[in-house]
Formats: sequence, C-alpha cells, structure tokens
Amino acid sequence: NELEANEATQISEQASTHGIRTHNAIKALHLDHLFGAFSTINPDVVKNIQIYKSSYNASYGGRSSGVLDITGRSGDKGRESLSISADLISLGVVAETPLIEDKMSLLFSVRRSMSDIWNTGLYDELFNTVFNESTGSLPNVDIERRDVNPEFYFYDVNAKLDLDLADGDGLSLSFFQGADVYTNNVHNQYIDNTGPEPKQLNDYINDDADWGNTGAGLVWRKKWTSRTRSFTSIGMSDYKSDYFFSRREEDFSVQGNDFSYDSDLQRNELLDITFKHALFAKSRGQKELELGYQFTHHRLSYSDYVFAPFDNSNIQDSLVSSNTHTVYANRKRNIGNSSEVTYGGRLSVNSYTDRLYLEPRFSFIHRFSESLSASFALGNYIQMVRRLAEQDVILKQPDLWVLSDGDEFEEIRSFQLTTGLKWKKSGWNIDMEPYFKNIEGTMIDLSQTRLLTALDGRQPSNFLTGNTQIIGLDLFVQRTFKRHSGWLGYSYSYSQNRFNEVNDGLAFPSPFNKLHDLKGVYTYKIQDWEIGSTAISSTGFSYTPLLGTFYNSITNDYFIQYGDDFSARLPSYFRWDVNVARSFHWKDVDMTMSAGVYNLTDKVNIRERDYLLNQVRLEPGEDLVISESDLELLGIRPNFSIRITLK
Repeated sequence: NELEANEATQISEQASTHGIRTHNAIKALHLDHLFGAFSTINPDVVKNIQIYKSSYNASYGGRSSGVLDITGRSGDKGRESLSISADLISLGVVAETPLIEDKMSLLFSVRRSMSDIWNTGLYDELFNTVFNESTGSLPNVDIERRDVNPEFYFYDVNAKLDLDLADGDGLSLSFFQGADVYTNNVHNQYIDNTGPEPKQLNDYINDDADWGNTGAGLVWRKKWTSRTRSFTSIGMSDYKSDYFFSRREEDFSVQGNDFSYDSDLQRNELLDITFKHALFAKSRGQKELELGYQFTHHRLSYSDYVFAPFDNSNIQDSLVSSNTHTVYANRKRNIGNSSEVTYGGRLSVNSYTDRLYLEPRFSFIHRFSESLSASFALGNYIQMVRRLAEQDVILKQPDLWVLSDGDEFEEIRSFQLTTGLKWKKSGWNIDMEPYFKNIEGTMIDLSQTRLLTALDGRQPSNFLTGNTQIIGLDLFVQRTFKRHSGWLGYSYSYSQNRFNEVNDGLAFPSPFNKLHDLKGVYTYKIQDWEIGSTAISSTGFSYTPLLGTFYNSITNDYFIQYGDDFSARLPSYFRWDVNVARSFHWKDVDMTMSAGVYNLTDKVNIRERDYLLNQVRLEPGEDLVISESDLELLGIRPNFSIRITLK
C-alpha cells in the first residue's frame, strides 16, 4: 500500500551483462487500468521484477517509501516470433525480430481492451461492479428511467530496441505508453409529484476522462576495463489526466429558469526528465565503489475551467517546475569471509525549494552459513512530487499532482529501518523482514475522507499535513521440487497518521492500511499440462463510519455525525482462483489454451464504502436521506484465454 500511496514505482532497464540492477530509464507514474482492475505492465515483456519495500541503497532516489524495479525483456536476437493472445477482456500481440543477427533485436507489444467494440459478460460485470452505486430516492420524487451509455477502453504499448556491442557493451532504446479512456452519458428522468400535476424532469450528465503515461528511455552500458564499467541513461516520462464533467437540467426551476447548464474541465500534467550517469569500480580487495550523478527536471501544470451561468465562472492555471542536481555514492566491502557492509548517501539541491538535501544510507549482511544470513539496513529518503488525489469518475474527482515547494506542500521525508533473516536450502527459500518507517510531510484532503464535511459543522481545509508511522513484517516461504512449486507470502502492516486538525491530534489508522495480507500460490506441471491455484486473504481497508443524522430543533434542520476517523474496517477480503492450461506444439507453432474460475467461493468483497447524500430537499426540515454505497469486486466468474506463437 505504501508503494502505491507514494507512487514509488520505476520501470528500469537492466544492463544484465554487468549485473547492473539498480538504474532506471523510464518512471511510470500510473500502474493500473480500469481503476486498479488491471496492471499497465504487460507480463509478456517483463524479464524480472524486484521489489524494495524499504531501506534500499543510494542508487535510488526521489522516493520516500519503496521501489518496484521492473526489468524489460529484450527481443530474441536469433529468430523471429509472433505471439497473439486473447481473453474475455483484451487482445494482445507481441512481436520480436533480430535486426542484426546475434547483435540487434526489436521487441514490440500492444494490448488493448475491446470493451468499446463488444462487451463480454466478464467485462459487463466488472464494469458494473466498479461503477455500481446504490442510491436512495429523493423525497416525493420518483426516478422513472435512467439511461446510462458508458464506453471505456484501455491500451498499453511497449517497444525495445537492443544492441549488443563489443566486449559486453550495449545500447537500448525503450518506449512505453499506457492509457485509459472513459466516456459516460447519463439521462435521468424524474416525475415530480409535489405540485397539483406530475411534472417530468430531465437530467443529462456527461463524464469524459482520459489519463495515461508515456515514456521513453535510452541506456548505454560500457565496460572500460576488467574492473570498471559505467551506466548512462536518459529518460522521459509524461503523465496526463483530463477530466470533463457537464450537467444539463431541463424543467427544473433554477432561479426562475427551466433550464440550467454547468461544466468543469480539469487538466493535470506531470513531466519528468531524468539523466543519470554511474561509474562502477572493483578493487582486488573485493571492495566495490559506485559514484553517480543525476539530474531531474519536473514540470507540473494544472488548469481548471468551471462554467456555471448562475454563478461565477472560474479559470485556474498554474505551471511550476524544478531542477534537482544529485551526486551519490555507494561503497561496498567485505569484512572477512562472512560479512558485507554497504554505506553511502545522496546529496541533492533543488531549485524550487532552494534547499540542500542529505540522504545517508547504510546496510550490513552477515552470513552464518551458506544457507543462512541476517541483514540490517537504515536510511533517510526524500520525495519531492506526490499525487494527492487519484482519478475517480465515481466521485467526480480528477488526478491532482503537486510539486513540493517546502512551504504549503512540504517534502516527504522518511526514516526507514529494516532487519532480515534468510534461509535457502534443499528447494526451500524462507525470507523474513521486519521494518519500521517514520514519514514526515504526509498530506491528506480532509474532504476526501469526509464527503459531507461542510455539513457536519466543520469547515474543510484544502490540505492537512502530518506524519505517518509504519510497523511491518514480511514473511515469504517458497518450496520447489520436481513437478510441484508454490509459495506463501504474509505481510503485517500497521500504519497510523497523526494530524493536529484531525481526531484531536490523536493517531488514527491510515486510509489504505491492511493489517494482515496472506497470499498462497501453487503450481503443478506434468508434460504439457499446468494446474494452478491462488488464494488471497486480507484485512479490509479502514474507513470513516457515518453514525447517522440528527435533528436540530433550533434551525429546524438535520446535521450529520461521523465516527472517529478511519475507526472502522471493511469486511475481510478472500478470493480463491483456479486455472488449468494445456500447451500444444506443431513445428514452428506453439499454442496454449487456459481455462479457470475467478473467485471460486463467490465471496462478496467490497472495494470501498461511500455515503451518498440527498442534497435536494424540497422543504426545510425534510428528512436528510443518506444511503450507503458499497463498491463490490467481482464474484465467481469463469475465464478463458488462448495464446498462439509463431516462430
């Protein structure tokens, strides 16, 4: 959750020839499609994924919590291949070809949902659950008809040109783009029974939203001598989000008019350009030194145009930018034959805040035997850009990214401490990692946690700043033997926030904190058959409960009363998936067919809980109608996919 909350995600290029695994070319600022239902990362083009949840070395910067380092796969340099895949949601194509045999290759992939062309039963149910709302009726007003015409599709594109030079040197050029496009036209027709004769009211609502990330990166890896090498990269990442909402009401009486129209167009764009150069040196005494320089340019723009004929129209435009220069160093050395220590840090200066930042890092590993080792690490981490609100057309909420100015929007500063114990022997792999994080500069928009803040007697602040403390434990157990393989992962994480303006300054759980998270995966392979099973169980997210509405006899009106902030939790989450795959081979053609069942137990899992308020009361003192809205994830569903590869 902290990885997502802090947008600590980087797509990297790996110079596998030299074992470089800690340098990135492209940063991905948005990693999901359909509001979290799918990942923008296409597994067909992924070679390796490395997760650093805490206490990573000085090679990484600009992130205050964790890093997801994804290594892109290069195309085959020996032969051409074309792979076509399809499931009940999307179609995908992956093509790879050698341009210079054994030297240069091109890999290209594209994946797109077909939901705007045809809708399968799986997509319809998924879309309806994501956008499902349970609303209460207005007093004395009946909803006669609700015509909803949503269109939604997503796509992602990956391309990589890879060139091997002499002596293990190489160049690679990568491109990535992922985007979501959503359009929804709603016609609500009401019958107003308050007058002597029924009156037909028409409400037309239009939602248009599109958002996505485009990135490109160039990587040069060079071996200078048998003991020195370098890594140089330049990458661009551009994230854009547009949200347009309009509403037209006919036959509603608004200040003596039977027609009204209002609209809101909001745009947010974050551009990240990063240049990085690192030099590696290794001595005869098994000492390793990494020295690096990094330059990052951020440009963030935001515009908001609101048109309301019976209110003041408003236009807001802002453009801010910053340049960050960083030098960093990592020194790694062995202590005897059983211990290893790495120390270093980052020193940065930022033009927007006009401040100097120091981030020291330290780690220690001791090997008790070939199979058992222990580790300890700590460090400081600073993040300058953050996302305060995520695109959500259900709440009519666009993306909102901000750049830290050191004043109203503080930098995110975190101190992290991690210990670990690893054991690997005879097909077993056990990894246990307790950790602690103290994060300063956490920000929330209180109106997002209390949708009705202005009505419960509080005046909402735009943003509140506080701190977060996290205590966690990660446990991973893996077993592999013959045809069987499986792993079990468990995470405990307690995250609490503290804001002076919230909950009387007392600590309260973080919005997206899950105390317990357990996942198990099992795979059995025999000849061309593969049987898999996945089970997931976790604690529900915390949320702020609504206690009810109360009548004020003095004002002859109702008011709303909330419970303590994030003091309640949604029901626990459980899902069990099963899948069977069969492979076929004919000369230069491979085909894999897969069938499975999603959520085999048909457990009702709630994504989030909101409260919907009847803002329209025809007379003072009328009951305030509030309804609870649970956004549910998919129930039991069959799934089918097919993949054909031509070589």
